Amino acid sequence: MPTLKSVMLLIAMLGCTACKPAADKPVVEPVNVNTLKEGKHVDGPLRPNGLVDYVQAYEAYWGKGVTSENNAAPLLIRAYGASFHNEQKLFDAVCRKLKIEPPPARGDYIVRLSTLCDAVWDRAELAKDERFAPNIDTWLKQVPAEVIAAARKTSETQAAYIEAVEEELELAGSRPWKAEDHPLLHAWLALNEEPLKLVKQASGYERYYMPSPHEPDETVMMGMLLAALGKHRDVGKALCARAMLRLSSGDRDGACDDLLTLFRFASLLSEEPLLIAGLVAISLDSLAIEAMLPLVVEGGYSQAELKKMLGDLNGVSPRKSMLPAIDVTERFSALDALSVVRRQGVDAMYDMFAAHPRNTAQVSDDELKEFNALLDVNVTLREINRWFDGITAAMSAPTHIGRVKAEEAWFEKYKAMKSEAAKLMPADDQGYTRSLMKRAMREPAEKRREVMSRDLANLAVAFLVPSLGSAISNDDTARTRLDLARLTLALTAYRAQHGSYPAALAELSPDYLARIPHDRFTEKPLRYTPEKDGFLLYSLGTNMQDEGGAYSATVEKYFADIAVRVKDGKFVPREAP
Repeated sequence: MPTLKSVMLLIAMLGCTACKPAADKPVVEPVNVNTLKEGKHVDGPLRPNGLVDYVQAYEAYWGKGVTSENNAAPLLIRAYGASFHNEQKLFDAVCRKLKIEPPPARGDYIVRLSTLCDAVWDRAELAKDERFAPNIDTWLKQVPAEVIAAARKTSETQAAYIEAVEEELELAGSRPWKAEDHPLLHAWLALNEEPLKLVKQASGYERYYMPSPHEPDETVMMGMLLAALGKHRDVGKALCARAMLRLSSGDRDGACDDLLTLFRFASLLSEEPLLIAGLVAISLDSLAIEAMLPLVVEGGYSQAELKKMLGDLNGVSPRKSMLPAIDVTERFSALDALSVVRRQGVDAMYDMFAAHPRNTAQVSDDELKEFNALLDVNVTLREINRWFDGITAAMSAPTHIGRVKAEEAWFEKYKAMKSEAAKLMPADDQGYTRSLMKRAMREPAEKRREVMSRDLANLAVAFLVPSLGSAISNDDTARTRLDLARLTLALTAYRAQHGSYPAALAELSPDYLARIPHDRFTEKPLRYTPEKDGFLLYSLGTNMQDEGGAYSATVEKYFADIAVRVKDGKFVPREAP
């Protein structure tokens, strides 16, 4: 079960158990540590020690305006069942907060492909998990006996078996296939048929808010136990694979419907105010696009069908920006971490964020009182907010070039600050708390609070504020791919009507597109070249250099052009050099 800490470690490249706040360390002279940013404050709920409970504040902030009528969470609970969380008590707590009854143990719930493979490989072992035990035999009845018998013959280990099946799934999600091609995948899709109906229904909802399973004063932001977001990616892969299965049987409408459901599902999940949720939404968008391109080009759709598909895609709510997750959720985490500093000392904050916690340098109550007496928390808060303001301002720039330049300028200052913060590393096991106090006590009395508070600010920013340049590029890349998918739909519809692709993208407007999108990276026209019964369409990508729509042998895949190519009426998958 991931925590917000483990997610932050992944994103910031800095897992994990819940972090229970230590109430036994009294806070002396409580101060206002709840400034969110200038003019905005978080006033509660409060812990018994008088400091803000930021987990509860997070729920109150993001739960505003969420109702039982507009929230997709209850439907997804019904679709996923108790496996949505790794512990039954956590699942029950979420249901209680949503004011719904937990679904029964036995039922039609989303089955992850890896879980089905576990059941095929070793039923008895998986049956030890109470979340799966009631349904295992139902699952295995759907799997052909010869598939179960062959599992251990085709793979030496359980991990190798799962890897081989997941490779089959990647293939099945990109090309038409039949039941006899992948019998285990066919059985898996049959098992997921009913819960996928609920996912489709949920994807049409306005809001998605899943409360944390924690009670007041139970944990801190970095200890929040999150639902396993990887299950959403399995849903995306199932929809892609089923779309290709439907296409092979001639059900073109069903195939299109599955992919539109996936686009809507990605948009819905972007409602969740977490960076990892934004990344999951991007990955689902990418899955849908990768499946849609060959379907559109080779599916034999008429001009009217393609125009309808384009209209439906344009009607999907745009995926939400990750900016609010940074501007609010990450700020809450930073503020909460400073509350931990007040209660337990600086080393506790370090251990929350470090990939390898030291778990050393515990401070006494007297030392903590001395530390708090020297600390001006508002100085530290202002510095942290200034850094958050910088990264959110960079991400708010209207163009990619503007965002990258602003982020690069911010990052240069960030690197310099981290270099200064590194000098504060304790030379021995005395720990950060004692080290900062000793450093401050070397200053004249009137400067001690300012020096220690700013030193703590540098450490806090180094620990708490991630560099998010990759988030900017990932988001722009994903939106560019969606631009190219829409253009591919329009180009294919034009060909269905006129018998050939247009000489220029401008010919698609206004009949197919209200406007032709520009390259999000360069703010210049996208590159388009008609070819024999095909075309090459591409963006210059993150490095803004023209590699002719292909990967360059001298450029990493991450920085390559973003392209769609159709040749001789066939979609051409891209491959790295």
